[in-house]
Amino acid sequence: MIGALLGEGTTGMIAGTVSLTAVPIPAAAWLFGAALLGIAGLRGAVAWTNRLK
Repeated sequence: MIGALLGEGTTGMIAGTVSLTAVPIPAAAWLFGAALLGIAGLRGAVAWTNRLK
């Protein structure tokens, strides 16, 4: 079974063209990135405030 998945034992070649299209980034990824930036900003603000004390 694994040999068949890896293409072992096949006698033909597959020929053709591959068309690549842009894949949109899901909204969850944008929200996750924005949350990470917000957390990093809060950590920086806290570090800056603690440095001034």
